[in-house]
This record gives sequence, structure tokens and C-alpha cells, in this order.
Amino acid sequence: MEHSPGFRDLVEWRTGCEGRISYLKRRYGWDRSLVNGRDRTATWCGYGVLAHNLVKVARLATQSP
Repeated sequence: MEHSPGFRDLVEWRTGCEGRISYLKRRYGWDRSLVNGRDRTATWCGYGVLAHNLVKVARLATQSP
């Protein structure tokens, strides 16, 4: 089972997700949520993802083809 292509794909996907989460924690202060409740925390996380994506888009927009 651990050598099947599907399992290996899931392991790679999880590794990539963990790296992204670690980066967001360091760069955008995701180490602690200062809000209470699931809905507010989801909104807070969404704003962190939005900020990260806007930075990525801005970098891509400034690059010359």
C-alpha cells in the first residue's frame, strides 16, 4: 500500500501543504489566532491566504516576459 502511486501522491500533497502552512505561519502570523469561534477563525485564515495570493500576483505582474 505504501508503494502505490496514490499513496505516494497523497504523501507529496501533504508535504507541500505542510510547507505552505509553515510559510504562512512565519510570514503572516498564523501561529496564533486572536479571534474566538470557528467562523471568525475561518475568516482570519481566509484573509491570510488572500494576502499571500495578492503578494504572489503582484510579483508575477512585475516580472517581464
